This record gives sequence, structure tokens and C-alpha cells, in this order.
Amino acid sequence: MAYEDELVAEPVAPAGVEFAAVAPEAAPPAVPAASAVAEAPLPVAVVPDAAPADRASIVFELTPKRAGTNLLSAAVEYLIVLRNTGDVAATGVRLDIRLLSAGQRQDAVIEALFAAPIAQPITTPFDLPAGVSVELGGMAMHPKATLEVMDVGGKALFVPVLTINAHYAWAGGGSGQTARSYVIGIDRGGGGKLAPFRIDSAARMYDTVSAIEYTVSA
Repeated sequence: MAYEDELVAEPVAPAGVEFAAVAPEAAPPAVPAASAVAEAPLPVAVVPDAAPADRASIVFELTPKRAGTNLLSAAVEYLIVLRNTGDVAATGVRLDIRLLSAGQRQDAVIEALFAAPIAQPITTPFDLPAGVSVELGGMAMHPKATLEVMDVGGKALFVPVLTINAHYAWAGGGSGQTARSYVIGIDRGGGGKLAPFRIDSAARMYDTVSAIEYTVSA
């Protein structure tokens, strides 16, 4: 999905995660549109579409194992399966995983992460042959001091957002990116809504957690 250019006025989360009301920010000044210049049309040669070149294509499957807080941080323990569904090997796969929290700036932060190069991948860059998958497990953490916290009914709550971003290449000079973000919540079972996490209580990790895909990079 395309990301918004401006900061969102309110946090966005799946059904079942409620936020305290937030006063909207003032609208930015309008930018004048560029003036159009009429030009005579030029003749265009019609060329048949070339056959698509073979390429690598990586997809993710996320399973959150546990989530909550420890003494100093919010944390999400995860298992991620990366699969190359393309026709050729993905080479030099660089993977970045971050834990954020839902808030007014969430879309802008996610957009900036997905637009930036991956300078420090979480693992040594690796190759992934066509049709092959690999499992990666770990723990993503975010300091409590910099979480976006919501006051709902006198309770301090936060909603973890896990981002997964992969850059890769393939033979012939091609390159690609697959990036996803997921909202993590407490799963009460029975097909009910996911619940946010409390930050004002004792540190606690929950085993019954689920993920809902939030945004997808282009």
C-alpha cells in the first residue's frame, strides 16, 4: 500500500484496539499545483511488451511467539519464515526487523524505515535459492522510555508494531525489496478482538499473542 506523505492525526490500529482521543494537528499549508503547459503530441512507436525477465521474489510468514514487557523494554519474540517464490536465487539478502509502537507518527516512521538502505542487517547477508525457505527466530525490543503510550480510561497502553524489511538482488543486475509491518496484540481466543498491552503494570510477557498485517511496501 502507498504510505501517506503527512503524519496521521490519530493512531491507526485493527479493530479491538482503542486509543485515547488525540487533537488533530493543524493542516499544512496548501502547495500550489504546477502550471500545465500544452504541447503538441509526438508520434509514439508501439513496441510489443517484452517477456518478463526471471527474478527473485521473497515473501514473509510471521508467527509471534510471545510479547509484552520486561524491566526496561517492550519485547516481541518472533519466528519468521522467508520464502523465495521467484524463478531465480535471491542473493545478498539483507534483513532488518524493528519494534515500534502505534501512535501519531507511525506511518511516517514506517515509511522512512522502508525507504532507507539497510546499513546493519540483523544477520549476515545470505543467498536464498528459488523455491527455498528459511526460518529465523529472535526477540525484537524497544525501550519503554520511547514508546508511544496511550491513556485509555486511566490505563497506560501501547500497541507493538513489528516491521520486517528485506533487500535482495538476483543474477543479471536485478534488485528487489519486500517490506511488511504487523500490529501485535493479546489474543483472548474465541475469534475475539486483539487487546493492547499495559505499560503501567508489572513486567509481563504473554504467550497468547497474534499479528495482523498493517502496511505493505510497494
